[in-house]
Amino acid sequence: MIELSSAGLARLTEAYGLANTPEFLYRRLRRDEVTLNLAHDYSVCEIVESLKQRLSVMSKDVITVVTIYALLVSLTYKDFSEVDAELKKVDLSSLDWGHSIWSRHSREQIATHIIILPGYTPRPISIEPSKAGNSSLIIAR
Repeated sequence: MIELSSAGLARLTEAYGLANTPEFLYRRLRRDEVTLNLAHDYSVCEIVESLKQRLSVMSKDVITVVTIYALLVSLTYKDFSEVDAELKKVDLSSLDWGHSIWSRHSREQIATHIIILPGYTPRPISIEPSKAGNSSLIIAR
């Protein structure tokens, strides 16, 4: 089971104590180096396994709850499709904000797949400096 340092737990516990919305908790935990280090040091499988273990013996102990949220938020640094598939197997219902935090992260994801339609030929995009300005693009026709 993944353990967090006492200094890291103190910062995370403070953030949890101040949080009045899942959005606030998500932002605070995402900014903390503890969650980034978790993502860097452990694989998706290791983090999810530790998450499952802690959820199975879920107590309302603040340290346990804070650690679970830190594990969950650390997964936001990992490959979304891999994590999403793993988290679908995990019951987050015992966490007040578990689903909200993961849903918030899910909404941020941008599709990175390209679909090629048969018979469609993409047209080049050209920028005409005299007309374009700072953010306009003119599509060549």
